[in-house]
Parts: sequence; C-alpha cells; structure tokens
Amino acid sequence: MKSLYFFSFILVFSHFSIGQSVGIKGFGFTLGPEYGNRFTKNKNDNQVSPFPGYKVGYQKMNDSLDKLDGFRAGFDIGINAFFTTYSKVYFSVGFGYRNTGYRRHFEALKYKDSIQYMGKIDVFSDNGPKDITFNYRYHYLELPVMVHFSLNSREDQYDETNKFITIGLSPNWLIKNDFNARLFGFSIEEQVNFKGKEIFYTNRAFNCNVLLGGRFQTTLNEDFRFNITPVISFPLMSQTVNEDATFVRPYSIMVNAGLSYKIE
Repeated sequence: MKSLYFFSFILVFSHFSIGQSVGIKGFGFTLGPEYGNRFTKNKNDNQVSPFPGYKVGYQKMNDSLDKLDGFRAGFDIGINAFFTTYSKVYFSVGFGYRNTGYRRHFEALKYKDSIQYMGKIDVFSDNGPKDITFNYRYHYLELPVMVHFSLNSREDQYDETNKFITIGLSPNWLIKNDFNARLFGFSIEEQVNFKGKEIFYTNRAFNCNVLLGGRFQTTLNEDFRFNITPVISFPLMSQTVNEDATFVRPYSIMVNAGLSYKIE
C-alpha cells in the first residue's frame, strides 16, 4: 500500500510521454523556509493519561492540544531535474531534506505536576510565569515528483516570465524525530532546558505527502532561471501507527526559491 500512491503517480506522468517528445531540460536546487503544524483525529473517546498526568478522554485531549499547538519554522533543501513535453506542461523529480515540526506551549503549571519525558517539578519560583514550551521536530528525506501547468498561453511559453499551478506527490522517509523544551519559572532536577527523542507516539517510517501550490519562474540569462514555489504539503497517511485512537498528520507550508540551469 505504501508504494501504491507513488507508482500510480508515475503512471500518470507516463501519459505525458505518449505522442509527445519528452526530454530533460535542466537541473536546479531549491531552499526555503517551512512552517509546520499538525492535524489530529480521534476515532473514540477512550481514557488516556497525557501531559501533565491527569486522565482524560482522547477527544478532550485532542481539543486541549489543538489550543496549545502552533506553527514552528523549519526549512527544506533539495535538488531536482526538469523534464518538458514541449507544451504547457512540464514536470520535475527531486531529492531533498525536509525539517519541519510544531510548537506546544503549556501555561500556569502547578507544583509537583508531572512533565511528560522529564519528571516532576521540584523547584518552583515565587513569581513570574510557570510555563513550558515544547518544540517538536521531524527530519525527512524526500523524493518530490511534481507536475507544473503553465498559466501562460501556448504562444507565450518562451517569455522571460512564466506562472504555473503545481501539484505532486512526495514519498518521504522519517530519519529522526526529537524535541527540545524550555521551562519558565521552575526546574526539574535543577534543569530548565531539555532535549530528547519524541517517544509519546510510534512514528511511521515511510509516508507520502500531497503537494499543492504554484510556481513563478523568470529568466536571468541564457543559462539560468530563478523560481519561487509556494507549496502546501499534507501527508496521505497518519504519521503515527499507535494502536490507540490518535492519528497525527504533520502538515507544512513551504516557500522555496531556487536556481535552475537550462541544458538547451
């Protein structure tokens, strides 16, 4: 099942080569910021003991975390090859590294609360905030395959600037997941900064993201083109494979910029 999405997408691309001349036209690289968050879904309301140690149902936990979670900045970097059909459509195949995640902030913690991953509060200041910020991070290797549909007319395909609608799929492999935490107004075993591996969920090693966005391209000279590609990336499968009621899908918004070298 994990490979079905990828190979079916490749079959769609092969359609473009029928009756048309397809050839590689260039190579390039891209780099840009990525803003990640997460989407969760629960299939029942069974009891669970989440941070900071009280028992609630999955649905209540999900509702609470939705209010606590927010966007976190990461980045995406990759290389790609461009193929053309000598029409209003061309596609690209790439390889890259993606660094994304989300932020969670807890407020007004109480003395002796149990903090997930770390233990119990043991030193509590008399004033100031009693908060904690978690920064969750996922590290992926990815193979984005994208189709670019030009918004220019057929007669204007070779103008210096071109605009595209972009769709695609990106098979990806999770190579690492971790977190760091900053404690405000209290400490645990005399520490206020923590780093470690995110262990609350069992994460899926392979996933495949849907890509949807656009592309703006302009010619710099005879050999190089500059492009900006804003894209929304959303996983087809849950990132988690826990045998419980929580499904987590980390999504992100990317704004990549890059240069491409034209072969012909």
